[in-house]
Amino acid sequence: MKTTLAWLAGGIAALALLGCTQPAETGAPDAAGSPAGDAAVVTPTEPPAPPVGPRPQGEEKDGQPVGHWVFFHANGQKSAEGDYEAGQKHGAWTYWYDNGQKTAEGRFERGVKIGRWLEWDEAGQQVADKTFVDGIEALPPR
Repeated sequence: MKTTLAWLAGGIAALALLGCTQPAETGAPDAAGSPAGDAAVVTPTEPPAPPVGPRPQGEEKDGQPVGHWVFFHANGQKSAEGDYEAGQKHGAWTYWYDNGQKTAEGRFERGVKIGRWLEWDEAGQQVADKTFVDGIEALPPR
């Protein structure tokens, strides 16, 4: 009996040291992964961090991006630039690494990649020359 009480006391002390003062959650998780039932333990979360770096520049109409837009990396370097039409990428788009080196350029037609797309590595060496048809990369002729 004394051994059982010693183990129990040791376990309670360990839980207190670890900060586990809440009872264990009961019930199987629901579809969203949260414990079922009213016994769920709610842990406070920190508020989301504010966005870092410059905000994207462009206009919206009816909640959708329209016209010319410019996006930025957290360090202030441009990350992407192109046009939107009816909320979808449309026309020429260019993308950059955060070191300022171009990463890709090509065209969209109503949100779908079309035509020739070029890609570069961070050192500026071209690594790909692809052709897209209706958003699917076309294989080179054999």
